[in-house]
Amino acid sequence: MFRFPNEEARIEAIKVSFADRLDFADDFCKAWLEAPRSRWFSGLSPEVRELGTRIATQAFRQFRSVVEECRRGEGFCGDIIGRSLFETTVAIGFLTKPIIAIELKPILDKQTKQHLKTDEGAWRYRAAVDNSDSPDNRLTREFREKLYRAHDAFSNLVFFERLAAVPDSGDRPLPLAEMLEVLRAEELTHTNAIGAEWAYVLKDRETYSGLGIAETTAIVCPHLVYVYNVAFKGQCTKVHAAGALNIREWFSSDDEINGTLRVATMLMLRQADLLQKHLEVNESDGIDLEPWLNRFMSRADGKRV
Repeated sequence: MFRFPNEEARIEAIKVSFADRLDFADDFCKAWLEAPRSRWFSGLSPEVRELGTRIATQAFRQFRSVVEECRRGEGFCGDIIGRSLFETTVAIGFLTKPIIAIELKPILDKQTKQHLKTDEGAWRYRAAVDNSDSPDNRLTREFREKLYRAHDAFSNLVFFERLAAVPDSGDRPLPLAEMLEVLRAEELTHTNAIGAEWAYVLKDRETYSGLGIAETTAIVCPHLVYVYNVAFKGQCTKVHAAGALNIREWFSSDDEINGTLRVATMLMLRQADLLQKHLEVNESDGIDLEPWLNRFMSRADGKRV
């Protein structure tokens, strides 16, 4: 691949300066890859097991990509991938947490207090965290798996409907009419699976939980709220064009690389912890995270980081 000026020297310097962090990432990835993760999902329904395995695999891939970006001096771009890793970690928690309580509240007209409908005649609702002890709004893993897949189906339909609205240049590679027919059938299938009320909420909020990322983070794992407030918001600024204003050199500084690696590694550890805790992974099947956490929290010189 084309090299930036002095790239070989920068890569060698990173290899020395971040040997402990990079070795940690390599070693943890090896331990994660060798763990009998298929057993972790064995007590779940086939649908939840299949989705959980996919999300966990995505987290692993994202973490490896962050590390590889940092290894060649791209802490800035690595942090952009780290933003996706944060969202994947939250998704892991959303799917695997034993019980999550979310209620649907009718959207009322401010003046008449009447329950509002859409132009198509569907009742309008909004999702809200349910902090009560009522069992009525407790969403099982099986239902959350359906929400997750429904959100994906609804998003795909919106994308292709917008694509179909673009003036045809004559070189489209996809048979859009046939594609839309399939996607609309899938939309109906998923709507029937989760109900019209939840279907409206997911389409309105364009999320799998019906909540924003901040609210979803809070109910999934309170420990991640701090990461959301401190790291995730900063990662979001790098995704957009204005993020280029933060770039001054060909390569990221040591501080930026260190921060990117720290956040991504912490998220990978948290993701593993969420999986093992929520799925009640036994000692023989799981990864003993305490030594990994201690190693993560200390540099080679023993200082806290």
